[in-house]
Amino acid sequence: MKTLLKRNRPGSIFVKVLYSYLLIITLPMIAFGCAAYYWLTNTMEKETYRTYANVLEDIRNEIDRNFQSLNTFAVQLSYMPWPVKLMNMEGDSLGYDRRDIR
Repeated sequence: MKTLLKRNRPGSIFVKVLYSYLLIITLPMIAFGCAAYYWLTNTMEKETYRTYANVLEDIRNEIDRNFQSLNTFAVQLSYMPWPVKLMNMEGDSLGYDRRDIR
């Protein structure tokens, strides 16, 4: 192995080219790859969190709208005469012996 790298001469051109290749091409590419990997994972995490937060906000708004419409419906229903009669009746809710069934 020593003869392969040194080529039987100290400071040979092969070793100098190998070190130059490592310093000029390999190490910067490794550094660039690590930086790109960190940036990409960080960006993906932020975008995923933002997307899920927006989806949850939309769901929350939809549920609020549904509750508001249900509240409006319940208020309108309470002003109608027949639900008021049903609410004020006495007795079993399934029996026919209630007064003012109509």
